[in-house]
Amino acid sequence: MSRRAVGIAVALLFLASTVTFVLGSSLITAAFAPGGTTPQLAGGVALETFTALAVLAIALLVRPVLAERTPGLATAYLGLRAAECAAILGVGSWFLVTSTPWTQYELLVYAATGSAGLVLSWALLRGRLVPRALALLGVVGYAVLLLGGLLDAVGVLALGSTAGSVFYLPGGVFEVALPIWLLVKGFSPPGAPAGSSVHRDVVRSY
Repeated sequence: MSRRAVGIAVALLFLASTVTFVLGSSLITAAFAPGGTTPQLAGGVALETFTALAVLAIALLVRPVLAERTPGLATAYLGLRAAECAAILGVGSWFLVTSTPWTQYELLVYAATGSAGLVLSWALLRGRLVPRALALLGVVGYAVLLLGGLLDAVGVLALGSTAGSVFYLPGGVFEVALPIWLLVKGFSPPGAPAGSSVHRDVVRSY
């Protein structure tokens, strides 16, 4: 795949994985609420299964781009996304087999998501693959998400509460802003800072 095609594919998978996880999580929550149904549970698990496969595909697609400048971080990102994929698939299978709710399963997913996102953002920053401000937004956003997950795990606050929702905000903005940038501009080419005239010329050549 060309560098431009990788950027577009990663952008679309980022958006799709975010939407399917939100919808899948909502269906699973509804399935375990009073009046919930088995089809809701199956639908939620199916959507989150797509999320799991999508995040792994993102890491596989973007690895060659990250490896050009940060090979160690590229490998770490793939490993963390694989762990996130396994966690989502494992929890979904457990739900289907046991039909037993686990109210804090999302904390496990967010731990993997936050760790992987932090590595990706740092790789984008060090590799100058996107604008510095965008990469820093990712670093801050995923660090805040990890902090929120830790506070939830120790009982200080709940991420699902009004106060806890603040911990989603910066990372959520990044997960919308990055795909938009990749769809419009793509990754910066090797040896050129993101947003430079060289970058624009290379993008037009694809």
